[in-house]
Amino acid sequence: MSEEIPETKEIDGVLHYYSADLDEFVPEIKVHEATGVRYQLDAELMLYFEDEPYELTDEEKEIMALSDHADTYGTKYGKRWQKHIKEIYPAETGVLPARELWEVIPRKIDREAAEMKRILDQNYRLTYPKPDQKSDWMAYVHWSEAKAAEIDSEII
Repeated sequence: MSEEIPETKEIDGVLHYYSADLDEFVPEIKVHEATGVRYQLDAELMLYFEDEPYELTDEEKEIMALSDHADTYGTKYGKRWQKHIKEIYPAETGVLPARELWEVIPRKIDREAAEMKRILDQNYRLTYPKPDQKSDWMAYVHWSEAKAAEIDSEII
């Protein structure tokens, strides 16, 4: 996002940002009266987010630790998810990278897709036996393309 950070001013010792939508200055930090949860204003998005840093679960830490993730699971479906989120939910796109979820979620998707692909591949081979590549090259090519298309459509 390349929007400028809005005008600021200090009111009662608290930094406030000007919100054009509200036509008033809003505080940088709000505390929910009933729960006591603190919210920090993202000045570029002009949205409040919990002031608590997001903590990755053990599973998410394990996923992020895989340096060879792309080699092991691929990145096709995770990248599709990122593209979808950018197009449909642009405001959320700015938040996820800061909380590491922008990388965790696609990796989870790719991991699950790899397992689905393995199962679907086995099922396809049982239903449609693979033609002999040496004796009928075109049948083999057709079988391979049909298998890839069916598996891809099932995963999506």
